[in-house]
Amino acid sequence: MTWVLGHILENQITMLTVLGGASPVDPAALIIYKRESDPITKDQTGVHQLEWLLNGIDALHNALVACLAEMNDADFAREIQQGERKFTVGWRFLFLHFHYTYHVGQLELLRQLAGHSDKIV
Repeated sequence: MTWVLGHILENQITMLTVLGGASPVDPAALIIYKRESDPITKDQTGVHQLEWLLNGIDALHNALVACLAEMNDADFAREIQQGERKFTVGWRFLFLHFHYTYHVGQLELLRQLAGHSDKIV
């Protein structure tokens, strides 16, 4: 579950970067949570405590809301390059938001696997 939370945080930084915002959380602190990183099986260098991850998620959420409030249609229509591909900011943000919600949904299933037998919402 910790990896998923860290990955959500890392994804929020990518979302904010696509929008042109500055992250309140240092991306270098989240290398261990990047896509295709090794599984976290024990306490090791770079693994953060739950409170740190949740505080980071809150800070990034607030930064995203503030950044989105300042954007207009032209900002979302602007093209950006990622590797060999070009996207509009709006399309890339939409994909990243889908990715974010996918992992948020995983948290509910992981809670159930961890023994929380309450109803799935």
